[in-house]
Amino acid sequence: NSSEQEQQLEEHLLNDPKLQHEHQLVSDFIQQQLQHHCTTLEASAPPTIHKLENIQHLLTPIRGQLSPGSNLFELIEALHQSPAICGTPKPTSLKWLQQHHNSHRGYYCGGAGWITPQGDGEIYVLLRCAMVEEDCATLYAGAGIVNGSSAEEEQREIALKIQGMVNTLTDTTA
Repeated sequence: NSSEQEQQLEEHLLNDPKLQHEHQLVSDFIQQQLQHHCTTLEASAPPTIHKLENIQHLLTPIRGQLSPGSNLFELIEALHQSPAICGTPKPTSLKWLQQHHNSHRGYYCGGAGWITPQGDGEIYVLLRCAMVEEDCATLYAGAGIVNGSSAEEEQREIALKIQGMVNTLTDTTA
């Protein structure tokens, strides 16, 4: 039963210490960065489930009131690159990635959205990408490697992320 499998996955996400830790690293980073730019900050606890086409993620909504004089561009700069993209602590993990990662992934991560002339807007974090040249696409997705990770589970997660992109790129109804 697909509904039963979905429920089991939700329970696993909500109760697995490794997955909770991985999620908490990103949530803590976001809150720490936003504290420098917001007068109030509120994070929902505990995490909930965010369902996509073929994968589920832990979600912690974080809301804040922007400090006078701060703007959306400063928030984008403060939040990029999060531990979900380059690891933590950021200087050490970014240096390791630059020394050991030999793949050109183009715009693997970043933000997309809209900003009005008044500075209001919505920006979404992009974590996966496809480099498309003529009729060929190279797809990229990553995994959160933390203490307790297993190569097999991380590979399954990457495969699900890639499958979601394959589905999007091969959707003939659009």
